[in-house]
Amino acid sequence: MSIKVLSTDEMAFIKNLPNKELEDKIILIGNEIVNLYSTQSCYLEELKRRKCYNRNY
Repeated sequence: MSIKVLSTDEMAFIKNLPNKELEDKIILIGNEIVNLYSTQSCYLEELKRRKCYNRNY
């Protein structure tokens, strides 16, 4: 699983990207970005259970 802590500028840049396809592949969790294609589905299910994720689009 690929997780990188982002700076505020990086977060703003990603949130403002016009590429909808890219947005669909990204979940932002607090100050972390998780690529859906490299994230295990069980991890995503745990995030949903905890309700601590959101999609920014």
